[in-house]
Amino acid sequence: ALFGPTAAAALVAWRTGRLRAWAGGIVRWRVPARWWAVALGVPVAFAAVVHLVFGLVGIDAVYLSLLPAQAISYLPVLVVLSIVGGGLNEEPGWRGFALPQLQERLSVMRATAVLGIAWAVWHLPSFAFPEVRNGLESGQFGLLVAGALVEVVAWAIVFTWLYNHTTSTLLCILLHGGINAAFASLLLPAAALTGSVYLQVALTGNAVVVAGAAALVVATRGRLGQRTVSPGA
Repeated sequence: ALFGPTAAAALVAWRTGRLRAWAGGIVRWRVPARWWAVALGVPVAFAAVVHLVFGLVGIDAVYLSLLPAQAISYLPVLVVLSIVGGGLNEEPGWRGFALPQLQERLSVMRATAVLGIAWAVWHLPSFAFPEVRNGLESGQFGLLVAGALVEVVAWAIVFTWLYNHTTSTLLCILLHGGINAAFASLLLPAAALTGSVYLQVALTGNAVVVAGAAALVVATRGRLGQRTVSPGA
């Protein structure tokens, strides 16, 4: 099931004669270095901003004590999650195939919203696992799910911006793996966080991503790197 988006994209690309172009995006690494820096640096910067917010408002010292050991795992976790934790198993479907097709028919913001919502809904079954609840009461768990879904749509804006500047599915794979690794190693270390602290970390992360995505929309005037005028704009 994890490889559903990529498998679906491969099948449709093959049936529509776009398989070679689709596969080319997955291995497209010759892009300006600054975009490699974006793909690899955004997840770390995201985690750093979340920690900065916590430094301003105060945070449980037990949580902070977990970070040094967990941070060491970031790079190996990034590699694993780029392959089987959202990167290679999702991005060739979402950004490698669906996004360019949608942008041929819709404005860049509408295409991003449609894809972002589909991407968010696709994640809903993952919240059925008991460990995701992590000691939260029903109301708290509802906030966790709602915040996560909004965050996924916000991240879609960042991915569109990166893809439109590079047409590289590979960089989107690395960005996706990095985001998940940042949560696993830098923000939600192991299963040590429970209850209100767990929710606080998650919701702060949600807010940071939404604010960053909004700033990106304003900075690009809603173009998100698209060079041509899109339909419906």
